[in-house]
Amino acid sequence: MPEVFFKYYIYAHFNSAGELFYIGKGSGNRAYVKYGRNKCWYARAKHGFSVEILFDGLSNMKALILEEVTINHVKIVNLCNMRNKSTIYHYF
Repeated sequence: MPEVFFKYYIYAHFNSAGELFYIGKGSGNRAYVKYGRNKCWYARAKHGFSVEILFDGLSNMKALILEEVTINHVKIVNLCNMRNKSTIYHYF
């Protein structure tokens, strides 16, 4: 497949205290932008945030699945992610 199909990544956001508060899927500079986030995200990032790229070079489908798996794996109930749990299942 052309390289353009593997442009997605999974990232994590940490607040200024180093606490994980968001896991997302993105491409380009999405992990680093502040716009287009939910109210919870803005409240948790109020004093700044840092980014860690967890996985890179993914197709869209693999990124969607891996995002969901990663969110479930960390088992943090107060992540700021707004999720539709049924989204992942239509891929199987």
